[in-house]
Amino acid sequence: MVKLAIVGLGVMGLRFYQLLKELGIEVTAVCDIDREKLEKFKGVVQNTYTDYRAMADEGGFDGVIIAVPPRYHVEQAVEFLKRGNYVFLEKPMAHDLEGAKKIYDVAKGKNRLFIGYCLRFNRLYREVKRLVDEVGGSPRFLWHIALGLFPQRGWIKDKSISGGVLNEHGSHVIYVFYWYAGPVRKVYANMVFDGEEVEKQFTVVLEHSSGAR
Repeated sequence: MVKLAIVGLGVMGLRFYQLLKELGIEVTAVCDIDREKLEKFKGVVQNTYTDYRAMADEGGFDGVIIAVPPRYHVEQAVEFLKRGNYVFLEKPMAHDLEGAKKIYDVAKGKNRLFIGYCLRFNRLYREVKRLVDEVGGSPRFLWHIALGLFPQRGWIKDKSISGGVLNEHGSHVIYVFYWYAGPVRKVYANMVFDGEEVEKQFTVVLEHSSGAR
């Protein structure tokens, strides 16, 4: 039977735990720096930790779900990958390109790293992809607009942690466009910060090698 562990018991970590519970998949260990969150899991899961390295040392699981802010993805993903664990890493891959490359270098060729771009498995997006491939042919123009409140989680407003709103939130859309239209050859972008450290508004234009925009 597959056994999993979770690092990070925030919004996404708790969602993953509940989903795994519903699927009947055993979670043998959880980790979070917040001891109050861990208290709720004592006696529920086999082991609880405040240090992911201690959890990695003791093991007892086949794979780990990492659901912490992007800044901490690199050190944690690398740690578990080097130990041979399967790693499901919440998107985005890292808070900057250098960090993403470090993870890639360790994961390359091992088939043990999965990035949480969930729209790839959403029935609506999969059906659109099927129609594009089987009926419409190569896409020429893709458009997405999103309007909403500025993210309220404090760490998203710290670029050193989140990498910015486009990285943390907008990368979902960029992933879908890459999936639908293929590799990108040019990128044009404009951002408005309006006194914040991270962008409050942004426009991105992608030119794909296929000719799609």
